[in-house]
Amino acid sequence: MRFALVLALLVGCGRDTPPAPTSDSLWALTPANARGAIVISARGVGMIENGYTAVRTLIDGVPDLAPAKTRLAEALAPFGSAITLADFGFAPSRGAALFVMKDGMVAVLPLVDRDKFLAKVNGKKGDVDTIDTTSCKQLRGHYVCATSPALLDTIGKGDLKKHLGVRGEIELVGAELPFGDQGKPMTVAAAIQLSRGAATLRGTVVNGPAQLVDRFTQTATPKLDTQRTAGFALVDLRAWLPPSEERLVGDVTIAQALASLDGLLSVVTPAGVTVLNVEQAVTDPAPLSTIVTRCNELPGADAIGAKPENGTCQFKAPNWDVSLDLWMDGKKLRVGKRQNSPAAAQVPLTPIAAELARGAWSLVFWGRGTMLAGPQIEGVEPVDVPSESAMVIRLMSLVNEVGLGARKQGDKLELVATVRTLFANPDDVLAKVAAITAKDIAATRARALAEPIAKSAPGSPFAHDFAAGHAGLLVPTALAGQGVSMVVTALMLMRQQELPPIEPE
Repeated sequence: MRFALVLALLVGCGRDTPPAPTSDSLWALTPANARGAIVISARGVGMIENGYTAVRTLIDGVPDLAPAKTRLAEALAPFGSAITLADFGFAPSRGAALFVMKDGMVAVLPLVDRDKFLAKVNGKKGDVDTIDTTSCKQLRGHYVCATSPALLDTIGKGDLKKHLGVRGEIELVGAELPFGDQGKPMTVAAAIQLSRGAATLRGTVVNGPAQLVDRFTQTATPKLDTQRTAGFALVDLRAWLPPSEERLVGDVTIAQALASLDGLLSVVTPAGVTVLNVEQAVTDPAPLSTIVTRCNELPGADAIGAKPENGTCQFKAPNWDVSLDLWMDGKKLRVGKRQNSPAAAQVPLTPIAAELARGAWSLVFWGRGTMLAGPQIEGVEPVDVPSESAMVIRLMSLVNEVGLGARKQGDKLELVATVRTLFANPDDVLAKVAAITAKDIAATRARALAEPIAKSAPGSPFAHDFAAGHAGLLVPTALAGQGVSMVVTALMLMRQQELPPIEPE
């Protein structure tokens, strides 16, 4: 829940602000021995505040988001019911930063009214202002606060900016991270570029753990129709799935099936239709051919209605009201519609999707659309949706585009990630779509309500997302969730292995 709200605040940034000077003057304040930093330009500060206002307006006006409204109010209770930068004496004409050292932290605040700020936080004014145990003073034209007075003397004596490549409204650096390989610390640098309702992260990981980075050596470029695609993905299954001697069908084991794979798995979701086109090349078709012809013997085959017939395995895709075919085409395994595949709608790729589609990646996925475009299912009766479920449905309906690309380049792991939300649309489109309830979505009648909105604003992002359909987001969101889980788990295990044992007292 907290992550969902933070994400909404970040990419719901809603309203662009005019370009502002870069954040170089903030980076110049880096303290000695700083190990991490987050620096936000003045434009970024303004966009985040605008995003907060847009999200707060949506939460206040949508009954389905009542649980989020309650939790947000609880979180903000110490500061009052409404919070703006001005309430604290801050302004979007100033940037902000936070630097982290082993022995404390230093914050640079976007301050324009010192007296108002100190009154708000019960601080004491002096040559060095004090707020509880925090010391603050004006330095180099910025208002800087530190967890100890000694840290103020180290301002400007460090250098983390050297790790940055691409720049953005939000810039992050983490150095000396405890996940490096061969005893060397890992360094992460990233920039988040904000636009109306969207955010794109571009970053690098230097000296990442080999057991993670080595999974990104094999690359490929997506093959797709750039005018009729709602989603695509490339995944190196051999890099991510552990081989096992567990049998799938007959004598065919998971290890044998993985060993037969040649290159990356390709997934393409055509725009406007509910179908997937999956392709996996193999060096030896025998293991997967056996799986196709005996798919009804696979674990879980009954749940998906797997049925082999004339060299094709027909099955029902989980969570989809659609039947797909699985078959061998020479040395390629394919999933899709072997016959009478539906024609895709024409929806050009977004700029970030085109960038991902042109690149060679070890792992890439992208998708666009809206869950409001899902087809109406006959016989589904309207039911009351529990408040927590309604909130989750509405938060999910805010996301319209998700993408990620990762590859190893020399000694670096390069990452590009993007997310775009409903807030990217004009205010009138946002208001009309927000009126569609979770109950409408659960009853599969949202499409009938959303279609007139898309037609009334044909040039809006929502109109293109509606034309792309609801299926384009399914694969990317599934991969994103699984990928985050796998990476976090791997890093936690590696960190545990590196930590010294705890001695009994």
